[in-house]
Amino acid sequence: MFIAKIGRRIKNRFTKKIVRVLKNGYFIAIDLLGEFIFWLARTIGLISSKEEFSKDKVKKILVIRTDRIGDVILSMPTVRALRENFPKSFLGFLTTTYTKELVLESRDIDEVMVYERKASLIRKLNFVKKLKRYKFDLAVVLSPYFESALLGYLSGASFRIGYPLNGSGFLFTIKVDVKNRYKHEIESCLDVVRTIGIDTINKKPQLILSQEAEKFAEEFFAQHKILPSDLKICIHPGGHEEHTRWMPDRYAQVADVLIKDYGAKVILLGAKADKDVLDKVLSFMSEKPIVPELHNSLQKLGAIIKRCDIFLGNNSGPMHVASAVETPVVAIFGAIHPLEHENKWAPFGEDHIIVRRKMDCIDCHPGHCVNLKCLRMITVDEVLRAIFKQIERINKKINK
Repeated sequence: MFIAKIGRRIKNRFTKKIVRVLKNGYFIAIDLLGEFIFWLARTIGLISSKEEFSKDKVKKILVIRTDRIGDVILSMPTVRALRENFPKSFLGFLTTTYTKELVLESRDIDEVMVYERKASLIRKLNFVKKLKRYKFDLAVVLSPYFESALLGYLSGASFRIGYPLNGSGFLFTIKVDVKNRYKHEIESCLDVVRTIGIDTINKKPQLILSQEAEKFAEEFFAQHKILPSDLKICIHPGGHEEHTRWMPDRYAQVADVLIKDYGAKVILLGAKADKDVLDKVLSFMSEKPIVPELHNSLQKLGAIIKRCDIFLGNNSGPMHVASAVETPVVAIFGAIHPLEHENKWAPFGEDHIIVRRKMDCIDCHPGHCVNLKCLRMITVDEVLRAIFKQIERINKKINK
């Protein structure tokens, strides 16, 4: 039975590899076809020729980031760089309903525009009509999707910069070297605007919390009798993909030790999508953690994490929320694929600890993994040692 299951997984992995190669070929063909059509359209005068970039022509800027929590947070230094270099320009930030809370309080953004990737075609066309009315001069596309690049083009912006991924290269007027994507995401995003001579010294991601969120967290801690003197540890066992998630039973063991042996107030965090994972963790636990109902509010999530001493979790959005609100992190990483590695996604700052095992998997691709050995090898003791190290750091800072 076990051998048959492994056999099916290996076969499935091989099939996925073939599909990936075919998809890459398809995207190259789309890009080449798009380049030819645009060249032909320019030649016969249907569309205007590419303009040479000039900062003086940039009065309105559109930043597009329509993916997940961590992606949006790690884009904020790029937004800061744009604001510092274009202090009088209008800056719009296009994101999704779920992630808009991360940027609503930003002082660098003039307007947040919400785009629904799953909306009907009619609603999307109406959105594009509204987008064109802004008459943007510069579109900065930070999402890796073809659809995001297309939005940049359809916005009417004369200058469009981004990574030429998934067949989108022909939609940009300035293309960023795709090799830069293997850098840390903050640097990868900044490299987009560096192509037009823009940068910032301050690379710290920032999440500004609303008064409403701060009040919610304050009342939540009072309701559960969590005192400033308590050891407060929040745990997020979820993640957008299985290959990013450490085992629920091990999170349960860590939480039980922290509550029973160290009297910690453990807050178990998760969105609606994490419900199954949270239920598994709770089913393995003998102690009772505190589980807030956040209703997918990222502002409330940030406010709770901000009041905790330590954040424990996987390579996920809430890990970057913790970094942005300056809560020390213990992060569990598995895959060594360059687009999944901590070199790409580590929480920003020096007060964080990465727990991982050194692996030498040939051709690591998390979506094709047979056994998730990189995560299964990480023990409860290793994670607890990292947490205790963070506690020691905190106590040293208090005693200074």
